[in-house]
Amino acid sequence: MRSFYTALPEQPTRVVLQALRDDPKLLGFLERYKLGRLEFSGRLARPSWLGAYDTGSHELVVNAFRSPDTYGKAFYPPELESVSFAGGNLVDAMQRTLYHEIGHHLLGTVGPEEIRQIEKFRRSGRAFPVSLRAREGAFEYFSETCG
Repeated sequence: MRSFYTALPEQPTRVVLQALRDDPKLLGFLERYKLGRLEFSGRLARPSWLGAYDTGSHELVVNAFRSPDTYGKAFYPPELESVSFAGGNLVDAMQRTLYHEIGHHLLGTVGPEEIRQIEKFRRSGRAFPVSLRAREGAFEYFSETCG
């Protein structure tokens, strides 16, 4: 990663990042395929966005100022907007969003055949969309189930 910025105090920042420290396989992937910038802030195209990943710059932003009505929800996939909505608090929701956006980063490293396979599985009737967002296509399906 080229740079890191957080608008959060140190303790919640450490807790969000703990999810990565406890995932050696993901850390290995991030060593091979570095992020351009990781940011915990509110700098998103729309304030309602939970996170964003830019495929060109590999910059990833997680919304540190998301509304409390975007987390603390029951995990009920037919009504859950995104898996991060099932986060018990802001930090947990941010961890889930971080994994989701890293899922987009990971998909940027594979070829079109892998994307076709994800889409084929998603449409097979054997896939279990974990949220409403996971129904939106191969990229969102994969990213919602990442982690």
